[in-house]
Amino acid sequence: MVEEELLTCWQGSSYREFVKFQDKSFVQCLSSPWGGGEAGGGNMHELSIAMNIIEIAEENARREGASFISEIELEIGALSGVVLEALEFAMESAVKGTMLEKAEVKIDKIPAKAKCVECGKIFNTDDLYTPCPECSNPFSDIIQGKELKVKSLKAE
Repeated sequence: MVEEELLTCWQGSSYREFVKFQDKSFVQCLSSPWGGGEAGGGNMHELSIAMNIIEIAEENARREGASFISEIELEIGALSGVVLEALEFAMESAVKGTMLEKAEVKIDKIPAKAKCVECGKIFNTDDLYTPCPECSNPFSDIIQGKELKVKSLKAE
């Protein structure tokens, strides 16, 4: 079982990258990290995340001598920039022919929380710009909700 394996995810604005994975080639073009883009719509970002999840899972399963993965649990924060439906769609395609092909994918959605830099109040938020409900200060630190992790694997 693997705990708290972090994914790498590039969070810049416009980029283009050629990716070769499982003998398939993909070109990623994004106008923002949350989708759009000229070559493949809004789930190309999630496709690279799905491929990264598979790479992390297979690497850890092989290290433990496993031949397949029966379950993978992910933690994805509300402010991670990931569209869950697009990730689920990308995972369905990307797992074919991998150790995760028959795996149950569990996704834990982590709500976003912020801490006011002025008064210290911790509050729920839906975006990066919600002012503090206590003192109305517009500046806060996001303390939860940016997660993008492989939390655990069950491999045999």
